[in-house]
Amino acid sequence: MSLLHGYGGVPKDGPYDLPVRVTMALHCATTCAIAVLAAGLGSAITHPHGHTPDGARRLLCASVAGYFGVGVLAAVVAGASWHRILPWALPCLLLTLLLAVSAGHVGAVWLLWGLVAPVVWQIVCASDVPGRLSGGRGA
Repeated sequence: MSLLHGYGGVPKDGPYDLPVRVTMALHCATTCAIAVLAAGLGSAITHPHGHTPDGARRLLCASVAGYFGVGVLAAVVAGASWHRILPWALPCLLLTLLLAVSAGHVGAVWLLWGLVAPVVWQIVCASDVPGRLSGGRGA
């Protein structure tokens, strides 16, 4: 539903509907990102107070970046303009990549909160699209 109608942080800013074949491919990529996130969480939780293992950190950050990438791809295919995509996508992707590179010295709890921040940012930025909450297609 988020890919078709723009819900849960995945914007549907463009004027075009996504073709079913594109939606299914993006859905598959989103599902894979969530599965990789679950694997990363399982690996990271074994070290809640120590440093996050490099493999767990990479899995977590790659899965969240992949999710954001799917959102960007969906918005581009739907015909959204870059001035609507960049305000939510750029901070999300940059923070995720920054955490992937520099979060090796923090515990898993802080890394997870760091990954929650861009997700919340995406939801807040994408929720200002008219008609999103009312079920409409926007104005």
